[in-house]
Amino acid sequence: MIKYYISLLKKHASLLIMGLGAFGIFSTNVGLKSILSDHDYYNYSIIVTVLALLASFGALGLDQVFLRLASVKGKTISFDKKLLPTALISALLTSFCSYLYLIHLVEVEVNGVIIFIICFSSVWIMLFYNVTRLASLFVISQLIQNSWKIFFGTMLVVLFFNEGLYYYFFHTLCAFVIIVLVLSLIYLKQKLSFKLENSHTKREIFLFSFHFFLALLAVSFLSQGDRLLVERTFTESEFGDYFYLATYFLFPFSLFQSYIGFKELVYMKSERLNLNKKLKAIFSGSLLFSFFLFFLISLFSKYNYINLDIKDNLPMIVVFLIIGNIKIIYSLFSSVIGARASLKQIKIMNLTFISTSLFVVVIFWGFIETITSLVVMFSILWLIRLIIWGYFSQRHTFNDN
Repeated sequence: MIKYYISLLKKHASLLIMGLGAFGIFSTNVGLKSILSDHDYYNYSIIVTVLALLASFGALGLDQVFLRLASVKGKTISFDKKLLPTALISALLTSFCSYLYLIHLVEVEVNGVIIFIICFSSVWIMLFYNVTRLASLFVISQLIQNSWKIFFGTMLVVLFFNEGLYYYFFHTLCAFVIIVLVLSLIYLKQKLSFKLENSHTKREIFLFSFHFFLALLAVSFLSQGDRLLVERTFTESEFGDYFYLATYFLFPFSLFQSYIGFKELVYMKSERLNLNKKLKAIFSGSLLFSFFLFFLISLFSKYNYINLDIKDNLPMIVVFLIIGNIKIIYSLFSSVIGARASLKQIKIMNLTFISTSLFVVVIFWGFIETITSLVVMFSILWLIRLIIWGYFSQRHTFNDN
């Protein structure tokens, strides 16, 4: 029995690390609400939102091109040599754009050089995560990806003892992510070997990157765009409250969504998926988790363990739970498409989603007067994406019961 549990622990060690990272960022988002002023919490929330966006499409789709086109034999990863300089340019470009947005548009009160380094490092942490992920080094890949989230949780403990140290929060984060990058690079050079090829044309890489970028940009807009729109449309206090509520009722789904996409894509590069069987398991688990999450947070709210009014926020909470379930199911379809879909199919999916979404946004925009109505619009966009990705996923799976 003991050997069984040890084996189970080893098998799902990457999930435990993901859970630790999720708990770190979750507890920090919640804990800082009671420590910081509305203005400081607003600055923190915006920076975290931008970092989350960079973790999705900071390489402008090149991470997905790498996963799609690279091959693995043992501990040797073969990929086109043109990906490296292109990834560097992409990381610099997105980091500079993030710097301009945070420093000159939002005007967060953090040193600009530190912001740029954090953004640039975040992109490369994501790239190193995908390299180790492709090599099936799942535990290491999750340690790399969740390192900064675990750091946030550690800093929260420190801030509870000395709130004044928040001034150095992002300075310390900057030093930490640099250390993570250096250690990751050393590990990759020791454990893996890389074979540079010239197997794809610049045009092919560009087209794959462009369409993966469009897909990632769209899903990043769905995941984080609501926060950016709330930030630009409503007050700092309303944005902080919205970020706080989303942390409780939407963020917990991200753990399961990430874990499904994390392993399924690698597996699907070598085998087909029984779609019906997997969907039933994922949907039933997601639905059960939704009821558990609502019950648990309602209980904590009732006995004043957390400062949250369930009754007043019930409409938005329901929409958050719907979006959470859609995102978990979508992560399965996204893995299928990332591993199997052709460039032509990705083009069709992107064009279909973008054109349909623009139509929905134009129709709904005039009716958006509250944050809840804005979130309802995003839930409709998520549903549209789920249907499109689900339809095309069926071409690369089988449906035996």
